[in-house]
Amino acid sequence: MLAAFVALLAFSPTPAGAFGTGTISGKVTGAADNPLADVCVAWFDSDGNSSGDETDSSGNYSLGFAETGDYKILFSRCGNNVNVFDEWYNDKETLAEATPVSATDGADTPDINAQLATGGSISGKVTNGSGGPHQGTCVTALGGTHGWAGEGRTDTSGNYRVGGLESGHYKIKFRRCDDGDNVISEFYPDKADLDEATTISVTAGSNTPGINAELAPGGSITGIYSIESSVAPVHCSASASVYDSSGSQVDSVNFFPGTGVHDAYRFDRLKTGDYRVGFQLDCWGELDPGLAFSSSDFYRGKGTLANATPVYVTQGSTRTGINSLSNGGASISGTVTDSSGKPLDDICVDTYDGQGNLGNFGRTDFDGGYVIDQFTAGDYRLKFSDCHNPGSAVVSEFYDDKASLAEAAPVSLTYGQNVSGIDAELDVAGSDATDPEAGSPQTTDPKAANLKIKVKGPVRVRNRKKATYRVRISNSGDARARGVKLKVKGKGVRFRATVGRISARSARTVKVKLKPKKAGKTKLRFKVTTSNAGRMSVKRRIKVRK
Repeated sequence: MLAAFVALLAFSPTPAGAFGTGTISGKVTGAADNPLADVCVAWFDSDGNSSGDETDSSGNYSLGFAETGDYKILFSRCGNNVNVFDEWYNDKETLAEATPVSATDGADTPDINAQLATGGSISGKVTNGSGGPHQGTCVTALGGTHGWAGEGRTDTSGNYRVGGLESGHYKIKFRRCDDGDNVISEFYPDKADLDEATTISVTAGSNTPGINAELAPGGSITGIYSIESSVAPVHCSASASVYDSSGSQVDSVNFFPGTGVHDAYRFDRLKTGDYRVGFQLDCWGELDPGLAFSSSDFYRGKGTLANATPVYVTQGSTRTGINSLSNGGASISGTVTDSSGKPLDDICVDTYDGQGNLGNFGRTDFDGGYVIDQFTAGDYRLKFSDCHNPGSAVVSEFYDDKASLAEAAPVSLTYGQNVSGIDAELDVAGSDATDPEAGSPQTTDPKAANLKIKVKGPVRVRNRKKATYRVRISNSGDARARGVKLKVKGKGVRFRATVGRISARSARTVKVKLKPKKAGKTKLRFKVTTSNAGRMSVKRRIKVRK
């Protein structure tokens, strides 16, 4: 907005010898002839030079540094305390229309007064749930003639007002003014984006109250990026970035080490969902350009964003230990079975640091085994659960056969140490739980979706050549299937993909490109899991030729 830009110019330091010694003075009042304090007043000459002042408690101002000549005067809001419309002297809307004011070097030009019209306003209160009032929240009104219409900031009680608004319709955004505050931005009322926001009507000269917000705390991802320079002498720059489930970059942080990297990073203000974390290192020779090198990878040493291990974050909690360490750091491994010794796959193994923060994690494979690496030294507690299907018959527990985090037995690690045999035997409630190998959901919920899976593709493929399969996932239920994921495994074959949501009585087809690495006969298992409809799988036997 022009007024905000002018305010910056008006109160920039002005060299005493650069202009004259004349002044322009006057008084600024409101619609009821009341004096207005905190109004910005600035003059502009034909060369674009400017000088400014702010009205005092009596509404008076004095603009200095004027030479003999003509000037145009702008009256505008300073900050958020004055609910008036900006104007140029004398009661004009634009610079081109403004009435020139003649000034004389060494003399005062008095009575350049203005009576500013009262604007419309929006007011309300911002809280943070149990955290109470939210001081320092920026509240922006979007709409009107210029798109960006005005901004306010909450006080110590969480109250705000956005003034100077024309009559019209606006959408309101709430965000923390300080990027260090870990809360989620939102639009009124409690909407994630501008398109979903409710339109607020404003009338000039009156206030629209009660436009309140309760900001949710954000989730966080923290970790260590540590990699040693392989050559010297070099200088390096590095970065860590976080991406949402659609592949869009959400945030990044830069490091500027001398050689190699060993820095902590943190990403805040994350909504609940899956994220991927990437690391970039660029080094160049101090004297020899031939020493330059670079590396790029994603969490758990993955080479591409598509293959990166997703990191699930919950709003209000911190996910620690998402590290990128030289040689993988320390690791924990084990096997998860049921009481009969049958391996349990797709069991999430979560770890907690010494402060109880949810951290590094793993997931069991078809043989019930898991490996979690990238640990720094310390004590960790483990939880085993069917985290992608919380309504399943698998009973969660902490290591070693404990019911709570407080009781869990810690696993102590030193850097570079590999600790194996951290196993779990989980109870499966009920004797009629359906075996996922049977090709039907593992749970029954009358409100859940009802998935079926069909696979079309070749039965003979060549070793290390891509073979394309079409997997049709249909939902014949009355509810939308959420968190749908597809996994394929066989001898020398592994594939994972996030399908997302499938609406009721609809279907999605996923194109799967597999590249078997071992010749011979093998059995491919295509398995679909969801957050509200259990799991389902089908098998296909294929022959891999050399």
